[in-house]
Amino acid sequence: MALVAAGQCYNQAMKIQLLGGCRVTWQGQPLVLPRRRVRALLYRLAAQIQPLPRDRLAFLFWPDAPDHLARRHMTRLLSSLRAALPEPRLVLVDEEMVGLEAALVEVDCHAFVRGTAAPDLAGLADALALYRGPFMDGFALPDAPEYELWQAATTREFHARYLGGLEVATERAVALGQLTAAIQFAQAYLAVDELAEPMHRRLIELFMAVGDRVAAWRQFELCCRVLERELGVGPLPSTRAVLQPGSQRSRLDAAPDTAALPKTQAPLAQQDLFDTLSIVPILPSLEVPLVGRAEELGRLQVAYARFMTGQPQRGGFILISGESGMGKSRLVREYVADQAGLVLTGVCHADGQHLPYAVVIQMLRQTLHPPTLWQAVPAHWRSELLPLLPELRQYFPDLPMPIGVATAFAQQHLYTALTEVLRTFAAQQPLLLCFDDLPFADEATLGWLRSLVTNWGDTPLIVLATATTVTPTLDQLGKRLRRTGRLAEVDVGPLGLAAAQHLLGLLSPPPPIELVPQIHQVTRGNPFFMLEIVRALQEHTQPHPSPATLPLPVTVREAILARISHLSELAHEVLEVAAILDPHLDEHLLATTAARAAGEIGEALEELTTHQVLGINTADATAARLAFAHPLLRSAVLEQLSPWRRMVLHRRAGEALAQVYPDQPALVAPHFARAGLGEEALSAYQQAAAQASALYAYGVALTNLEAACGLLPQIKQPTTRHLTLLRQRLALYRTLLHLDAWASDAAQVLAMADALGDSGARLEALEAQMSLAVLQGRAEQVDVTATEALALATATGDQVAAARLHQTLGWHLADTLGRSREGLTHLELACRLAEAAQATSVLYQALCHCAFAQRAEGQGKAALASAQRALALTSYQPHCPPHPAWADALRELGEASAYLAHWEAARTYLRPLLDLYRTLEDPWAYGALLYNYGLYSSNMGQHSDAIDAMRQLVVLSERVGLPADSAYGIWHRAGLARVLIAAGEHGEAGAVLRHLHATGLSSGRPYLAWARAWAEYDLATGAATDALTILTPAIAWWREHASPHDADIFILLAQVALASGDRTLAEAALTEATAHLAKTDLERYSLRLLIVRYQISGHVRDRDAAQLALERQAARFTDSALREAFVNEVALHRKIR
Repeated sequence: MALVAAGQCYNQAMKIQLLGGCRVTWQGQPLVLPRRRVRALLYRLAAQIQPLPRDRLAFLFWPDAPDHLARRHMTRLLSSLRAALPEPRLVLVDEEMVGLEAALVEVDCHAFVRGTAAPDLAGLADALALYRGPFMDGFALPDAPEYELWQAATTREFHARYLGGLEVATERAVALGQLTAAIQFAQAYLAVDELAEPMHRRLIELFMAVGDRVAAWRQFELCCRVLERELGVGPLPSTRAVLQPGSQRSRLDAAPDTAALPKTQAPLAQQDLFDTLSIVPILPSLEVPLVGRAEELGRLQVAYARFMTGQPQRGGFILISGESGMGKSRLVREYVADQAGLVLTGVCHADGQHLPYAVVIQMLRQTLHPPTLWQAVPAHWRSELLPLLPELRQYFPDLPMPIGVATAFAQQHLYTALTEVLRTFAAQQPLLLCFDDLPFADEATLGWLRSLVTNWGDTPLIVLATATTVTPTLDQLGKRLRRTGRLAEVDVGPLGLAAAQHLLGLLSPPPPIELVPQIHQVTRGNPFFMLEIVRALQEHTQPHPSPATLPLPVTVREAILARISHLSELAHEVLEVAAILDPHLDEHLLATTAARAAGEIGEALEELTTHQVLGINTADATAARLAFAHPLLRSAVLEQLSPWRRMVLHRRAGEALAQVYPDQPALVAPHFARAGLGEEALSAYQQAAAQASALYAYGVALTNLEAACGLLPQIKQPTTRHLTLLRQRLALYRTLLHLDAWASDAAQVLAMADALGDSGARLEALEAQMSLAVLQGRAEQVDVTATEALALATATGDQVAAARLHQTLGWHLADTLGRSREGLTHLELACRLAEAAQATSVLYQALCHCAFAQRAEGQGKAALASAQRALALTSYQPHCPPHPAWADALRELGEASAYLAHWEAARTYLRPLLDLYRTLEDPWAYGALLYNYGLYSSNMGQHSDAIDAMRQLVVLSERVGLPADSAYGIWHRAGLARVLIAAGEHGEAGAVLRHLHATGLSSGRPYLAWARAWAEYDLATGAATDALTILTPAIAWWREHASPHDADIFILLAQVALASGDRTLAEAALTEATAHLAKTDLERYSLRLLIVRYQISGHVRDRDAAQLALERQAARFTDSALREAFVNEVALHRKIR
């Protein structure tokens, strides 16, 4: 089919209707496109005349996919669209752009846009008739959030254009004398926006002009009902005045001929007119010079200099505290105004606690104009911050998507990325971060600050924060900072009388000098309170000639309310809306929430800024925004709102924010909650929790879920919703390792699942209980729960859950209980199930655990293969920096290398992971790495590294609540004792062991580690008989479970027997060790076995064999210093030199 030329009949073209629903016709017949995504692409191309870049379209449909994958999907989608159309060439495609053939396609919204710009009423009316309803009404693409955002924004654009067109049409009809048409246009406007009081007023005027006073009164009553129902307010005086005959001339009347008027009715001269208006007084500004704060400024300067020069270390935290109104924020502004270097500022707001990293994002956006600083940031750290700062892709289009990891690792890694980015900034110039009202910061931001304390290093980064109250969270942060010597505190107290006199004397005009002591006494030296009193006095009168009898407000709230009482009704109404919406005070939101026209909002804002109730906040260098002149002003306005008015405004604010920010439910949820809209608020909080979890802001997610749970009494079917919330919260507690809350929620989910007959929830609860029992070392509970959970997973056919259960159970058996053979069986089954179900994350973890169990069974090469297979599931490339996504696989590669006696390779894999695991603050993974790295370092003669790693492990176990008498606590301290013994530090090793109380320790690997440590200590200190007593039951346990992983205990038994004079037992133990190790490929113990054999036999051939093995292992080292330490610093190795 040939393309139709531009001049041919439009009946042959495709017609697309997007206003008031979506409809496509070809040659007059409906055209059905079966696939929703294909239709979505056609509608997007039709909505814009110009062609669109392919990349932009791909991002619209697949924002989370890597660029190459999104482009591939877009190519397929374009092919599907062209195949579905009657003429494939309707779609014009090249390598970069995509569009529709304009000569063949007619779209109603384009005609609508052209028509609304028509200069005549007829053309405008025809265009308005095309608007049959909202843009793409009834169509949605829920799995493409960026598409939905575009659709919502375009819907708002056409809605606003339609209303604007109706307003213009109304006025054009009035100008032409077509009042009936004008009434119809006004009624059409109010059918869409019934809260538009100016249009109600205009319609009342029109009814009055045509002589229909009944209709005018009905319209006025309707306006009153709507405003009262939706906003809790009445109409403005100007609307009431329209109905009062003779009170004012209608705007519909023609302008009078001034020459024909009597002199008494002639227009006022300009000066006379000005004389009749009330003049707004010039009020004292908040920006008077800073007075009485020289001491505080000096302390700030000293603290900054100390932290910047590195006394005792570079970088630190300055906390400015004081009551509200004392001038903390002003002090910060004064200090940073002349500060050299990079200053990033952010304000924390109360409802910002539901929005993760809100203040951090404020700060980061200030660095993008221009993005010069970011060019020095390594690409992988820029990539990690894309979820927080998607604008980065505009400046660095080739950035890969960040690597997702759905564990607590991810949160800590994001913290590390943020720290590294700021560290790069600070390396280019001194960096100062200013947090105003830090107690209001969200938990994710506070969590990052806590991690910064640990990872500050020598970075010249200064954090400056203000706080009115010290919350428990902020108090804990302060304690950590004090312990590290990084905290400086500046208290901002009241001004003295002399400073108050100086401050008020700077005002123009100043209050009478005799009034100042009274003001100072009433305000107790609070600068903001003093200025508010003077403002209130100057608003309505000059100060009373007798200050002693002048009534002054006794609270700052009274002073504020006295001042704002003089505002006009419109300004007061907009001020109330601003107090509800703060900090989102753009004019569109204010107009939508207040249901006022843009002109009225502008008039009110001018009055409010003139009265210095609102001002322009320039703290954010990227954008100047409206803000309250002081938080106390907002608090006073909120306090005087009636509960009904407050609920109405919160509902309106929630609806307005939902329209403008449809992708930010955290902004909407608090408003709906305060409006009593339980269902809407709960859904918004749930969505906000999911979004926070996607940003790894688990604390913020928890805050949102707690808020959602508090709304359950307000909704229908609370039990079902409660179960959903509990399951979501349980997943968070598991990620965050909040053990008590984990146990409580698992029990609640299990009980509610039983009551509702929800097998999926029951399985989830059982899995959670089993995992918790594994962590707490409750073996019997693990067995019972695992049996029940596995049976349920089999019955429901849930392969993924079954894989997770086998993985957890296998890890528990192999690691905690030392039953590696049983554990390996479960882990291999977990791998098969996960692979069949294509559950990549479960398969990855199962392979890592499988590698551990294979090592325990003496299968070093198989362990290496499993670790390599796990690594292949990730996006790891050689020379990639450490990342949580592949850290476990790299760790297992290091472990397997050590078991195969490739010591330097093991160190190469493991050592870079220490910093990663430390910053991730995952105590279990970090603890396992520290333990094994410590033992391997000891085996290599790197004793200081070994002792340092084990000391860190003990501190870590104490921090996470594992006491010295717990299974893991004993295990960790036994490891410390062993490396101390190897280094010859027998005294400290003995002290560590004597503090271990193992009476309640059940058999398992922790018990084996304790027995081994005591035996090695007794052997080193000449108490071989005692060592034999301790080893005997441990050997019996080992024989029962037969784990080659720990078969070296027979080598230790041989050494102890030899030292005690029992050569027969020594030879038997060595024979048994040889037999067990012969079944494995573990070279880790082979050298030790040969040396002990030589010690027992004394034969030269045995010494030569041991020396040859030592040389063979030493030859694998490429670092000469490591090789020399391996040969000379290991006590056992020195016996055969």
